[in-house]
Amino acid sequence: MHQLIKYQLSITQFDDQWMSNFTATLHDDAKNNPRPAKAFLSIGGGLSSSYTLSNMAKTTQNRSTFVSSTSQVARKYSFDGLDLDWEFPKNEQEMSNLALLFKQWRAAVEFESELYGKPRLLLSAAVYFSPEFFLSDVPRIYPGVAIRSYVDFVNQMCYDYHGSWDTSVTGEHALFSGKVFGIENSDTHGSGFSETQDFRFWSFGIIDAIRKERIC
Repeated sequence: MHQLIKYQLSITQFDDQWMSNFTATLHDDAKNNPRPAKAFLSIGGGLSSSYTLSNMAKTTQNRSTFVSSTSQVARKYSFDGLDLDWEFPKNEQEMSNLALLFKQWRAAVEFESELYGKPRLLLSAAVYFSPEFFLSDVPRIYPGVAIRSYVDFVNQMCYDYHGSWDTSVTGEHALFSGKVFGIENSDTHGSGFSETQDFRFWSFGIIDAIRKERIC
């Protein structure tokens, strides 16, 4: 697996062996496809250290080291974009640092693209199912302005609505919520959460987040 060593992305020998073959195969298959697939290098994840990502995003120098190394790795292995999976910024300060990271990352990939005449690396982020952590004891909201301005798209984590913390019965993750559409399914009993509802959270929530940021 890849690692962050002093906030610089480090690729293990195992990953080095498969990544070039993976992107080469994907891009070769995409040559005759009018809508070719894009290969993204995702950094972070549920098993990664939120503490490490928090410290990385805390200072301009740390962010610069991270941004520079991730771009270099993406180009070396012919990825089309970079994805950040930070689970999760734990307070408003870390959300503010996340916004600064997105801004710095976007500026860097745009500069690199113009400097070398290459297509810009795309940027994405894996995010909580809602832009606002309304189920948490620590209120916080994703930086809506920064996401809209600097990130190409986000991937909502539309799962883990239930777990060991919840005694209700759960089935497959619901596309529709019974509370919204009158469709009964085991996954939505007691919660009302579903993929459709979560898309609405982000569609309207990001607008509200942007409004709140501008008011502040």
